[in-house]
Amino acid sequence: MESYIRPGCVVLSIYFCMLAKDWEQLEGNFLREVSSLVNHSKSGFWRNGKFLVQTNRQMASHRNGKIRVWRTSSAPELISVTPFAIVSGCKTTILLKGRNLQFPGTRIHCTYKGGYTTKEVLSSSDYTGTTQNDCSFESFDVCVGSPSSVGRCFIEVENGFKGNSFPLIITNYEICQELRILESEFVEDKQIKDAIHFLNELGWLFQKKNDSSNALLTHFSASRFKFLLIFAVERDWLVLTRTLLDILVEVSLKDGGFMHESLGMLSAVQLLSRAVERKCQKMIHLLLHYSLQPSPSNLKIYLFPPNLSDPGGFTPLHLAASMQNSEGIVDELTNDPQEIALSCWESLKDENGQTPFTYASVRNNHSYNSLVARKLGDRKNGQITISVESQNTKLSLNSCARCAVVEKRLFTRMARKHGLLRHLYAYPLLVVAAVCVCVSLFCRGVPHIMTPEIGLVPFKWENLEFGPR
Repeated sequence: MESYIRPGCVVLSIYFCMLAKDWEQLEGNFLREVSSLVNHSKSGFWRNGKFLVQTNRQMASHRNGKIRVWRTSSAPELISVTPFAIVSGCKTTILLKGRNLQFPGTRIHCTYKGGYTTKEVLSSSDYTGTTQNDCSFESFDVCVGSPSSVGRCFIEVENGFKGNSFPLIITNYEICQELRILESEFVEDKQIKDAIHFLNELGWLFQKKNDSSNALLTHFSASRFKFLLIFAVERDWLVLTRTLLDILVEVSLKDGGFMHESLGMLSAVQLLSRAVERKCQKMIHLLLHYSLQPSPSNLKIYLFPPNLSDPGGFTPLHLAASMQNSEGIVDELTNDPQEIALSCWESLKDENGQTPFTYASVRNNHSYNSLVARKLGDRKNGQITISVESQNTKLSLNSCARCAVVEKRLFTRMARKHGLLRHLYAYPLLVVAAVCVCVSLFCRGVPHIMTPEIGLVPFKWENLEFGPR
């Protein structure tokens, strides 16, 4: 639940967050639920006060003991805004899409930390916006937040007391670019609900993070972090994922009880397996190397080891070994900073007693096993193996001069393999040969080289003798 008092008003706005089934129950028995708020409340605030209750489809007001239900068919309604996120401290033009935005008296507000920026929409007779499929479009310029800050604001439309709002994220440029992908998902109803829920949750977290005191962040439960992290990882948002993990670690280090809860949540949510399933190597690299250090005297704790298993003993290594065309994924997983993946590739068993090596063999992914075997050999011999044109070249870890020699030999071998055309002097010869061919064809195409006016017999190619005499 959140609330704020609009500047210059004595109206307290209270926003509630409930489960979908609770909203459906409220919509189905709207008048009865509002009446029970007045008749069965022990507080005189509801019996004697003036208030307005508004849902997506209905609205009721209470004044002097009387309840009146309002029709909201002509109420302005925001469907979406573009973009979903703006860079803090930079002026941005927001495009609003909605219904009934052009009705006289409709106003657009941008609310941020108790401040308001307002634009009044032109009346329908003077309306200059665009309409499409019963939807109208309006633009609105906003500039909120200080540079390098994060938070959120709301874009509101209202006509009287009727209207709705849409959350807008305030963050840095990198996260803004990632969130732009979400705009393309704004198609199906379920996706719209999930997207708005995500923006509300992310905005609430950023707003509390931006406060001078982070005490309120402890009220952001691990389950809410779980929803945000899954949403970000399944869309390959690297910067946002790291930001969410940083906030989670910051809160956990201040609260030992929350740290235990958050570590359990991260273990259960299997973010690394989700990244492997999406074949996102950059996300895999981020998660494998992400760690926390409770104090300078403590060792780093890596939160996403490659051998982290689900209840069935299935790990990201088993998943990668069973996938096709995933040699790059196996290579990334076996580059973890603790070298866990290499050590347990042939020994880590799931509940069926199968190892990643077995999964790769059964599915004919023998190149995965060869890759791991080569890496194990390199680690044992202190060398690096580089594959060049299906040939393995082994380089010592402490011999840069030898690397240069091998590189020179490989270049020479490749040049010989490709023949004369690999050398620069071959190109002028090709040009000369092409000119000669063109001249020969031209001469062959003209039958008379000389004319009879000068007393000579015409020369013809056909009169030339050829072959042995």
